[in-house]
Amino acid sequence: MTLRERRFAAIGATVASVYLGFNFGWVPLQESRSATRVAVENAKLELLQSRAAIGRHQGLQSDVRTVERERRKLESRLLPGDSPNIAGAELGKVVNRLTSQSNVELKKKNDREPTGHGPLTEISSEITIIVTIEELVDFLYAIENHQKELRVRSLTVRPQNPRKPDGSLDVRMSISGFIETQGTGGTR
Repeated sequence: MTLRERRFAAIGATVASVYLGFNFGWVPLQESRSATRVAVENAKLELLQSRAAIGRHQGLQSDVRTVERERRKLESRLLPGDSPNIAGAELGKVVNRLTSQSNVELKKKNDREPTGHGPLTEISSEITIIVTIEELVDFLYAIENHQKELRVRSLTVRPQNPRKPDGSLDVRMSISGFIETQGTGGTR
C-alpha cells in the first residue's frame, strides 16, 4: 500500500470511528441520559403527589377524629335510652332532681308525645311548679347548665294568687330532651 492509500485508509478509519462512536456511543448515551432525566422528573412528580396525598390522608384522619370526638360529645348530651319511654323516664328523673335541687315545688307533670326532628326525637314533659322569682331563675339556670341537652319550649308565669300577691308564682313550662332517632345509623 502506498503512502497515499495509507493516509486515505487512516482518514477513512478515523472518520468511520468517529461516525460509529458518535452514532453508536454518544447518541445512545445522550438519549439514555435524557430518558433518565425524564424518568427522574416523573418520579419526583409522583413522589410529590404521593406526599400530598399522604398529607391529605393524614389531614382527613385528623378531621375524622375531630368529628368523632364532637359526635361523642354531642351524643353524651342526649338522654340515655334507646326508646322514647326509657328517655321519658330519664327526663322525669332529671326534672325531679332539678326541682329538688332548686327547692322548687313540683305541682304537676305531664309527659307529651315524642316528636321527630331529623336524626333526633324530642322527648317532652310539661310541668307546673310553684316558685319565687329567685327560685325560677335558679331552676332555669340549672336546666340551661345541665349535662344533658335540655330545652324550655314554652314558659308561662302567673302569680299563684292574683288577689293576694305574696311573691309565689305559678309557672307552667315544657321541658324537652332528645334521643337519637332509631334507624339513623347511630351507635346507640
